[in-house]
Amino acid sequence: MWLTVMMIMAPLLFLHAQSVRITATLDSTNYRVGDWIRIQLSAEHASQATMLWDQPVKLAVPGFEKLAESAIDSIQQNDFLTERKTITITTFDTGVWQIPPITCYFLHDGRTDSASTNSLSVYVSYVAVDTAAAARPMKGIFPVATDHFSVWWLLLSVISLILLLLTAWYFLLVKNRNKPSHILQNNDRRLPHEKAFDHLVLLEQQKPWEQKLVKEYYVQVTQILREYIETGLGMPALENTTHELIAALRKKPLDETLIRQLNADLQLADLVKFAKAQPATASHLQILHTAKVFIQQTAPVTPSPEQEGGAT
Repeated sequence: MWLTVMMIMAPLLFLHAQSVRITATLDSTNYRVGDWIRIQLSAEHASQATMLWDQPVKLAVPGFEKLAESAIDSIQQNDFLTERKTITITTFDTGVWQIPPITCYFLHDGRTDSASTNSLSVYVSYVAVDTAAAARPMKGIFPVATDHFSVWWLLLSVISLILLLLTAWYFLLVKNRNKPSHILQNNDRRLPHEKAFDHLVLLEQQKPWEQKLVKEYYVQVTQILREYIETGLGMPALENTTHELIAALRKKPLDETLIRQLNADLQLADLVKFAKAQPATASHLQILHTAKVFIQQTAPVTPSPEQEGGAT
């Protein structure tokens, strides 16, 4: 009886100690070249955690190609949830391969976090050939009746397609030739903080949330901010999670109050993008204001023309 109770309580005790557990399994360890290799991802977590399956799973394995990802299959068990996904990959190289741990992201207690699976070993071999068996004779050539009408119809279709492509190319060439040269050239010499600030002002004028584009709005704001941090401040931001980004910014001599507000706004943006949260209009304006203030406080100070003249 005690053994049965412990078996029932074991998953609950584990999930209490760790919010999400990610595991990866294979239906086999021996495959042939070109076979479909199905990786079964299983995430067990408490009901308070939310898996961020919107992010495609990345497999950094040379020689392997990801073919597909299945839909999510979930099972509710008491106060914790099990979610499963199948990743289908293939390879055309033989040998013993090691698939490194796969990282998946989730939201828990208002924070974006990650968990990794175990590594997997795969043996890939060539298709077995029986060299002892007798060779089979090749079949002869079968004559095929030619439908001349079909051949001419196919030839006419190919010629028409070629003429259509040439006509489109000609009109495109003439259109570009008539364009002013200053339009064809990219003369955008704005600095990273100037580009970012201008994009935020344009986004504020467009007000995407009024067109029910709340998720798209938060995606654009965070993308503008992360691109500025990466190009203007020289810090990795596009691939980092919100927690990693804020931790890196706290190492810089920045205003702590601003960093706390930026952290709250980015975590809210994660909830909108990955958990379909619907914040109020005040939150839309708050993240925009925070982004502007952050750019203004971190932008490099450019000398005025009077200062440049005095320096010379």
